[in-house]
Amino acid sequence: MQGPHGIIITGFSYRQAFQKSNQNALHTGISTRAVKSQSSLSFADLGFQLGFEFQNFMIGLHYDFGLRDATSYKAPSHSFEISLRLMGEYDNQFNFAPRF
Repeated sequence: MQGPHGIIITGFSYRQAFQKSNQNALHTGISTRAVKSQSSLSFADLGFQLGFEFQNFMIGLHYDFGLRDATSYKAPSHSFEISLRLMGEYDNQFNFAPRF
């Protein structure tokens, strides 16, 4: 929140490992973003993500579909984000904590 304006982002993701060693995995997810103006709260975007994890390296793609623009202008906005991530070594012997 900042004054009368705000943003809420919610979503979930799923990770499916390919091998017992947990070295390679597929990541998928969906998210939504809602924005608050002085008068209302409206959904702005719907996002889809896909990522591939190879040992300690991950490459991902996120696609945003502009819901607010589709209803207002009859032409939705779109955006793509590409992410590259290098994950360091960590101790997770109980497989409890997620790694980002």
